[in-house]
Amino acid sequence: MIVLDDASYSHLRGLRVFGKSTQNGTPAPTAPVDIVSVGDNGNIVVEVTRNNLLKLPEAPLTVGGITYTPKDGGIECNGTATTAGAYYPLQGGFFANAIPIPYWLQEGKEYILSGACNNVKLVIYFYDENGASISFYDKFTVPSGYKYFGVFLYVLNETTVNTMVYPMICLSAFKNADFGQYTEQKITLSTPSGLHGIPVTSGGNYTVNGQQYICDEVDLERGVRLQRIAKKSFAGVYTWSQPSTWANKNAFVASNLISDAVQVAGYFTKSNIMCNRLGISTPNDISNTAVNVVAQGANTGVYVSVEGITTLEALKAYFAENETYIYYVLAEPIETALTAEEIEAYKSLHTNYPNTTVLNNAGAFMEVSYNADTKTYIGSPMECCCLKDAVTGTVYKLVVSDGKLTMEEVIN
Repeated sequence: MIVLDDASYSHLRGLRVFGKSTQNGTPAPTAPVDIVSVGDNGNIVVEVTRNNLLKLPEAPLTVGGITYTPKDGGIECNGTATTAGAYYPLQGGFFANAIPIPYWLQEGKEYILSGACNNVKLVIYFYDENGASISFYDKFTVPSGYKYFGVFLYVLNETTVNTMVYPMICLSAFKNADFGQYTEQKITLSTPSGLHGIPVTSGGNYTVNGQQYICDEVDLERGVRLQRIAKKSFAGVYTWSQPSTWANKNAFVASNLISDAVQVAGYFTKSNIMCNRLGISTPNDISNTAVNVVAQGANTGVYVSVEGITTLEALKAYFAENETYIYYVLAEPIETALTAEEIEAYKSLHTNYPNTTVLNNAGAFMEVSYNADTKTYIGSPMECCCLKDAVTGTVYKLVVSDGKLTMEEVIN
């Protein structure tokens, strides 16, 4: 999620969504581990809202003597409580009616729950799969191991109320946690095969906490989708051979399997690939079970070694019966135009003054360019374009001085 504390009310100057691929474990020939990429379900939803992430219900409800009525961005509360806690669910419910924790509540992030008053209280519950719960009444961090949630207004028994409250959940990273009415702007990006991202040691197009990634990307300002990562199954018709000079005599190479891959320097560097069934190694490693991308003259080939497989026939039969695939870096990105609907939806997105949250439902990396409220920095109405990194939170501003354009880091 991206937190903008200094946003003006204006259209976005740029929005880029980057791919990410993960594996939950180490793959083995008898225990494959699928590679999961953001957008694997066919789309990614990007949302732009204010600091308030809590969407309120629209229908009034009377619970335990209290009538709760959504009104003007808040909740009007009237009546006398006749039960020990007249609970009004804002989202989700108690365990029987709880819903999965939504993407805007991210594990490990700190949030502020606010908007209650003396007699109308606010609480959020998190539940594990067995119904065990943990609750918070103000600042909280989304706990690990919990799957469901519910957030409520409530009034204690025999308490009379006649008041308006403005419930809110926002990231504690906001310097201004004053109430902002929930607003919703969304764009759905088509990702037919997901957006992939492979961790690399150099040459990445996105960096997270020092770790570089080569990622697929959707660049909304340019109106294009860039594919930098490809997937290839080993079950196709490929030309496999057994190099007789390699130390591993059970090694096989397919020189035509990934002819569109980026060139590699030689045999002995672990390449920028991911595999669902084999570990990443080099041809002369002692390991008898591995995969790597290797130089094959002017081409890039795929090297594999599977313990117990000693013939080409056995190798082909193994891949026919056991789905094996790799993700690898393309030599040239494939650029595809976004749809007219996606571009129009992007053009309608705008930041909110004075603060804005940009998030997505897939955990994809993001980068946003926006018009800052320049009074935050220079006390004048001049327009200033800012760029914010989604992970580090670093903000850069573009400054024009003596006819020169420079980018400076903003120190808060």
